[in-house]
Amino acid sequence: MVADDLASLAKSVDQIVYDDAYDPQRLTPDACLCCVDLLATASTNGLQVIKTQDPFYLKFAFGEDK
Repeated sequence: MVADDLASLAKSVDQIVYDDAYDPQRLTPDACLCCVDLLATASTNGLQVIKTQDPFYLKFAFGEDK
C-alpha cells in the first residue's frame, strides 16, 4: 500500500502526528503528506521506518513485515 495523502495514511495507522506548522483541523483528506511528521507517526504506531535514497520517500514496515 502506498500512502500519498492523509486519507490513505489514515487507513493504515491508528494515529497521525502532524508537523507543528500545520493545524490538523484545517486539513482536508486529500492534503499532501508534507503536513505529517512521518517519523513521529511511525514511532507512535510502532512501525519500523525504512529509509530510501530519495529523501522524500520513506517505507513503513507493518506487522510481519518488520
